[in-house]
Amino acid sequence: MTPTQNMAFQAGSGVIPSTLLIGIASVVLVLAFIWVTLGTFRAWRNGQVVLFDVIWSALRASIVLMVLGFYLRWGISHHCVNNSGSGPVTSEEKQS
Repeated sequence: MTPTQNMAFQAGSGVIPSTLLIGIASVVLVLAFIWVTLGTFRAWRNGQVVLFDVIWSALRASIVLMVLGFYLRWGISHHCVNNSGSGPVTSEEKQS
């Protein structure tokens, strides 16, 4: 987004785009974790899965959440915003 678009977005919504992106992605990650956990718990409660499978499923979901959270944080921090925070870094700014 251009600096003008960033300012217009922030004026209209009250948040900066990267903050909104982090918020939406975090909610999606948490909902996915809850969905996997509840599905496994229901299967365990119905006797379709042993306790080891429930623990293993929760561990796998936690690992996936950590990896996705890492990439989300890495992507936001490497979003190429210049020092003034007003837009993408140009090749001239990278050289200086």
